[in-house]
Amino acid sequence: SHEMPMKIQIAPSSPSPEIRLIVTADDLGIGEERDDGIFEAHRAGIVQAASLLVNGDNAVQAAKKALECGLTLGLHLNLSEGPAVSDSSNVKSLLTWQRAHWCGPPASNGGALEFRGRYEFIDALTKGQVSLEEVATEVAAQLERFHALLGYTPTHLDGHQHTHVLP
Repeated sequence: SHEMPMKIQIAPSSPSPEIRLIVTADDLGIGEERDDGIFEAHRAGIVQAASLLVNGDNAVQAAKKALECGLTLGLHLNLSEGPAVSDSSNVKSLLTWQRAHWCGPPASNGGALEFRGRYEFIDALTKGQVSLEEVATEVAAQLERFHALLGYTPTHLDGHQHTHVLP
């Protein structure tokens, strides 16, 4: 037997459906100046949520402040800039030697192993030089760090520099 598709009718007296817009700021935790702007926009009612870079220089302070002011946080998954959360020996295919720190002055020790950078990461990924097992290791480490900083699972997940849309 074939069922007829359900028809949905809205009565003329029904109010129009409510559309809810959630403005989410990303890069929270990258540095104090940007974080201050995000918290100011939240206080003004413009920003309802933010995405936290758990490997950012200001991640610990930003997480504490978000908990204090009730800002909802998701994970801003980062595979393109800065240091890995995982032990670097476990995610070698994701990293390269960087002479300057990703969100500040040159590294004080002359350089460090950090993520490849957006375009180098995309290039290595398309050439099959990135281990998907290592990507999974780093994603798990960032999720664990998020939970350790905030005590809850992220409400959402997005990608720094849109890495979440890469194949």
